[in-house]
Amino acid sequence: MLVLIALISISVTILSGCGQAPPEAVKNSKTDSTEHIHSLDSVPIGYLNFKLISDLTKKISSNQKWDSASIKECQDWKINRDSLKNIIREMDIIKSPEELHARCYFYPCTYEGIVSDGVNEYVINVAPSSQITIELEDTSIVYVFTKPNSMFLSVCDCCE
Repeated sequence: MLVLIALISISVTILSGCGQAPPEAVKNSKTDSTEHIHSLDSVPIGYLNFKLISDLTKKISSNQKWDSASIKECQDWKINRDSLKNIIREMDIIKSPEELHARCYFYPCTYEGIVSDGVNEYVINVAPSSQITIELEDTSIVYVFTKPNSMFLSVCDCCE
């Protein structure tokens, strides 16, 4: 009997890719729609030794009333995962939430993925308003472009 259970367990493991489920779009109450960018290899993002190790999932929020133009821009916004290579080296760090809210426009969408330093994994969010946020264990680090970059819908340069 134990042999039969072991064989069934091995068969299920082999059929399901060694116990690893395929990446799926994350959907929660804050998200209306999702979209994947498939990951092939890890991509260094230019922050310490962090690398993007997952697919990116596009999320469009339904929590706030957004104007139709912003929603349309989000639906049309696409990023190339290779364009994240060492991108943070070109960006400026934001020192406080107040600075972020004063300088940047906000859209109802982001791309979300997982980065790793080789030991731990963290969430990374890429927003169309030239923002990249890495959510560490006890804080978030936010980087922005203050000059136009074709990957983003707007630049984060308000009120300087």
